[in-house]
Amino acid sequence: MLIQVDVDSTLYDSDALFAVVAEEYGVRWPRKYSKWFGPEDIGTDLKTLKTIFKKSHSREYVLNNKPYRNAVRVLKGIADDFEDVEIAYVSDRNEQQGAALREWLDQEGFLVDDNQHVAATKDKRHWMRETRPEVVIDDRVRTMLMARYELGAQVISLEHSHNSNLINEAAGIYIVPTWLDIDDVLRNVIIPEIQNKKLSRI
Repeated sequence: MLIQVDVDSTLYDSDALFAVVAEEYGVRWPRKYSKWFGPEDIGTDLKTLKTIFKKSHSREYVLNNKPYRNAVRVLKGIADDFEDVEIAYVSDRNEQQGAALREWLDQEGFLVDDNQHVAATKDKRHWMRETRPEVVIDDRVRTMLMARYELGAQVISLEHSHNSNLINEAAGIYIVPTWLDIDDVLRNVIIPEIQNKKLSRI
């Protein structure tokens, strides 16, 4: 069972990081937004926005991020308690920044065994179509809907202002407040359901 885990706004508060870096370029990063925004929405251009993302994902900044409370505990517990689970950390970022991401994941205790993978990709949807994860933990609405309706994956997200309109709107998409709630949904709903489906095919 492959569980794909996003990084930005899923493992740590990336908006706080983007805000710090954006300020260096005279850009005011919104702390709450109800839709995925473009550069024109925050008074900048695409080149500057890409520079903000690139700098935010550099080793200098990445290694200083602190995970959301209980994120490490939950994912380590799932990996320990379910032998058939593989965890892949997949993030939309420059592929050259994959080493810094892996170093951060290792530093914070996410990488605990050989059944865990790290991928930095320009568009995680390509990775998803190739690997077909059965569970996707991600905050971006585009990714969530693609995972659910194209791949048939179960989807979980931390609640953010940009995805809260999906709460209770789609079967198989769970939007919850904390990582402990993610743990509850994984252990008591999603993993048993997937395991039971596999057993019924035998």
